[in-house]
Amino acid sequence: MNRHRIIWGGFIVAMLAGPAYTFYSVATSTEPENAAAPASRIIIPPDESAPRQPVAEGAAEVCQGQEYGAGNGWRGCSYVEVYTDRMSYAPGDTIFLHVSTTSLTYKFEVYRETWTKLRLERIPAIPGMFHAVPDKEPWLGANWPVSFAWRIPGDCETGSYFIKLTNNNDGTYTYRPFVVTPREPGYRSRVAFITNYNTRTAYNAWGGKSLYYSYVPGEDRTARVSFLRPFDDWSGKGGFFYGSYCALSELEDAGFAPEYWTEWDIEQDPDLLHDYDVVVTAEVNEYTTCTYYDALVLHHRRGAHIASFSACDIHWQARYENDGTIMASWKGSLDDPLWGTPGQTTRWAWEPLNRPPSVLIGTEFAQYSQQFLPEDLVVQDTPASEWVFAGTGLQPGDAFGHETASGETQVLTQYSPAVDTVASVTLQRPEYPGNPPPVDYVECHAVFYADNAEYGFPDGNGGQVFHAGSTMGWTLAMRSNQPDYEKVRQATRNVIQHMLGSPPPPDCNFNYWPDARDIAEGTSSDKWPPYGVPDECQFADDGTDALPPSGAERRIPPP
Repeated sequence: MNRHRIIWGGFIVAMLAGPAYTFYSVATSTEPENAAAPASRIIIPPDESAPRQPVAEGAAEVCQGQEYGAGNGWRGCSYVEVYTDRMSYAPGDTIFLHVSTTSLTYKFEVYRETWTKLRLERIPAIPGMFHAVPDKEPWLGANWPVSFAWRIPGDCETGSYFIKLTNNNDGTYTYRPFVVTPREPGYRSRVAFITNYNTRTAYNAWGGKSLYYSYVPGEDRTARVSFLRPFDDWSGKGGFFYGSYCALSELEDAGFAPEYWTEWDIEQDPDLLHDYDVVVTAEVNEYTTCTYYDALVLHHRRGAHIASFSACDIHWQARYENDGTIMASWKGSLDDPLWGTPGQTTRWAWEPLNRPPSVLIGTEFAQYSQQFLPEDLVVQDTPASEWVFAGTGLQPGDAFGHETASGETQVLTQYSPAVDTVASVTLQRPEYPGNPPPVDYVECHAVFYADNAEYGFPDGNGGQVFHAGSTMGWTLAMRSNQPDYEKVRQATRNVIQHMLGSPPPPDCNFNYWPDARDIAEGTSSDKWPPYGVPDECQFADDGTDALPPSGAERRIPPP
């Protein structure tokens, strides 16, 4: 390859010298389908000194009959995989891509993830190189060299995006999701959407292992997984992406214009949530760090709101390692280096953590529920159901959506506050041979409550919580090819609008809500909710007793 001039699909690329990389400036494509794409990207060629195999040799190795499911990603006679250096970026940041392919060239595209996908960029032909899966613990990182980089436009709006790479020899493709964060938190919207990349990574078995499975003969699953590797399912988007996509697409379509963050962003700066009145999650936010959990609790204590269109949320404690590139969750194993301490990565409801999620979100994961046949949720006769289903035509006793109680479901516990069950259904044990679940039925509850006198919190500030109670059912029922999709979408809009109509107060007079340790040790009031008001606010930005103003009062134009 001539290092001073490269021809990609008819475009001449001239080399510019840089201090750390050799940069190539690419001319904007004149193809009609790319007419709107901004010419704000840079390309970094593969590192010539990095160990790798030429495409011809790599293709011969990859095409020896390996199939998808072996934990090494897609394997066939045409192959492309990619991961990025991070999961979230600010406008103007550069995304570094690590690509392995058996194609001589591949096409690069970037889309914004909504009901109607908007393409942001297209580069028709980038030279491909094949990189093997590392021999040693590849689930802790693919360790491929940087293939090239793309700079996000400085005016790019916050959102959920994905990269699509397509082999030019036969059209084989893969994706890679990422988030663009807002330039000024809370400026565009009072709604924050938190992605579920922790859970996607926990289930990702690329390289042979995940937190659930092992495809390595004779070895158990791992307790540590890397974000720096391709996703091995859903064509590179990762498991549990689809419900998240449906929820965020509906929020966008309804005009709520949410701002987007990852769990790692909240880990780095929990105070980000102070800029929002409503935090929204969807489709399994199962793995939660202590910092993130605490941030949600404080968000609610100050009178702000949580809407979860999901299930199995806040189930396992996780820890970040290696500057956030590794996530660890030992799931209660004695091998956990922090076993027996508050840092132990076990279920939040178990010892030594004693922080059942139902204290905050109203319900908890129903054991064995993923083994039951899905059904439709049924509207219940409670005060909250009247406004949740306003405008849908649904009445108490009506079933709605398409299998809105499906996958893992949520149930009330002894730690649940007084809630309105807006919809529920009892799932019966299926009759099938083999290993049926050991219980006859499980329940699914979609619930709402508020931290105010109506729900037994006389000194509360009105923080509201809605939980849909199903892993995927509520969000997948939003799809336009499903019955009642308009009703499910309308109910979703009603929840967010109801919360936005009650912004949190600007001061810190939130009600004290002891953690589950107080409950377990019997030190809290016998009457739910617990008692008391703290002497001063916790987690204040400047060390004083005042929280920063809510997002509604921080409309500072971005620079």
